[in-house]
Amino acid sequence: MILDLSKAHMVDYYYNHMKKLYKENVTLCYTDTDSFIMHVRTDDIYRDMSLNSELYDFSNYPADHPLYTKDRKSIIGLFKDECKSIQMVEYIGLRAKCIVFITADDKETVVAKGIKTRNVRFEQYKTPCSIVLHYLAYVHFEKFQPSDSHGEGCEKWTITHMMTRDTCWMIMCIR
Repeated sequence: MILDLSKAHMVDYYYNHMKKLYKENVTLCYTDTDSFIMHVRTDDIYRDMSLNSELYDFSNYPADHPLYTKDRKSIIGLFKDECKSIQMVEYIGLRAKCIVFITADDKETVVAKGIKTRNVRFEQYKTPCSIVLHYLAYVHFEKFQPSDSHGEGCEKWTITHMMTRDTCWMIMCIR
């Protein structure tokens, strides 16, 4: 029931607010249960947001930002800018829960369900191999676990960016 209400709220916001306001100048790039990534073409997104400030929670903006306020902090149903007013400048979304973006301050954010994101970088999402081969990419995890006293062990690799599964594990035994 809660997920259905969330979906209805998000669909309403996108079609009855964003599409009405921006028409063909808004493109939905990614959506999840409780989030959107949209490409909006406008002169000043923050001016536009200020005209409809009742829709947003600006409590995570820097205190010196003109829209900053704690008045609507944590109110259910309000939208929050997870980039904290820093513009997203580059985005790649391969599938659900498998996205990466860079903000104007050069901060890289990786979302890769089931993967330790410290092992995944933006450039890996851009490799032609990962797109052509249906988003297959290999990330090596520096984890060597000796299995016996002879020093034999296994290196653990993870196949990331699978279109059909969240995460696949592959064990490569070495001697």
